[in-house]
Amino acid sequence: MNRANIVIISSHYDTKLFKEFKFVGANDGGSSTGALMEIARVLAAKKQNLKFTYRFVFFDGEEAFCANWDDCHNPNPADPKTPLPDNTYGSRQYVSQLVEKNEVSRVKAMILMDMIGYKELRLGRADLGTTWLTDVVWQTAKQIGYGSQFVDAR
Repeated sequence: MNRANIVIISSHYDTKLFKEFKFVGANDGGSSTGALMEIARVLAAKKQNLKFTYRFVFFDGEEAFCANWDDCHNPNPADPKTPLPDNTYGSRQYVSQLVEKNEVSRVKAMILMDMIGYKELRLGRADLGTTWLTDVVWQTAKQIGYGSQFVDAR
């Protein structure tokens, strides 16, 4: 393994305010942000050489300002005349920094934690996820007794 290779572990910490309701990110962004801080603390406390460089990234501006995610959907993001979607501001900014620093090829994996504080948590496999990484996470969850939260459904 090469320490030049990067693994990103991330979350977001958004809260949105609307006239009709308050979207406080305690469950959505807050729970994963707390978990990310704890993972970073535990990893930093280990006194062993790590195989990768780990980056703990806290995104803001990931939630859309529209009340419903699909209200802000961009049907054709490849078209330069079409405005970018009203979401994922922080992650798009971070990727642009990776490109600018010529670091994209160093990133070997990214884990995005989101909405993990729900008391009836059931995580399905993401369609856009990296299969081998998802398999490792799901297998580990089952081995340590969290198989009922990490389900094979999509």
